[in-house]
Amino acid sequence: MFNKFLQGLQLNKSRQLKRSRSGAVTLNGLKIKYLNGISTYYEYQDIFIKKIYHFETNKTDPIIIDAGGCIGMATLYFKTIHPQAKVIIFEPDPKVFSILKFNMEQNNIKDVTTLNLGLRSEECVKDFYSDGSDGGSMVVHDNTRELIRVNIDRLSKYINQPIDF
Repeated sequence: MFNKFLQGLQLNKSRQLKRSRSGAVTLNGLKIKYLNGISTYYEYQDIFIKKIYHFETNKTDPIIIDAGGCIGMATLYFKTIHPQAKVIIFEPDPKVFSILKFNMEQNNIKDVTTLNLGLRSEECVKDFYSDGSDGGSMVVHDNTRELIRVNIDRLSKYINQPIDF
């Protein structure tokens, strides 16, 4: 199934995956819309195959913070291993955030709060440099990124109980 996803991504003339190829795929029964095929490939491999975010808990409903939620791959994994988990996802990029919300809705993921916010030690509006796909930064890396203004909030406002992950 995973190899089929990789084969489905369009290759350029040098046989390298194109970075900014959007699309959709079904993996592990989850329908995933994405903005960047190659990033989605590596995200899926790291999160679902290598299990880099795996954690054990005795709680049936752990509380999870997903800061920089991107398209929601980590939360989809968390809800696979802990279906009753309660997740708060922060994603500052409005374009990426819309895909994140879509992925949660189309997979009928419950007990998830999605917030179109960045996190910092103060509430403010900051410059954010988006690559128009799935990458963004508060720091200018090059002149190919689009400057957008994003809302920033303090994480402490959203924590009113112990966090499990």
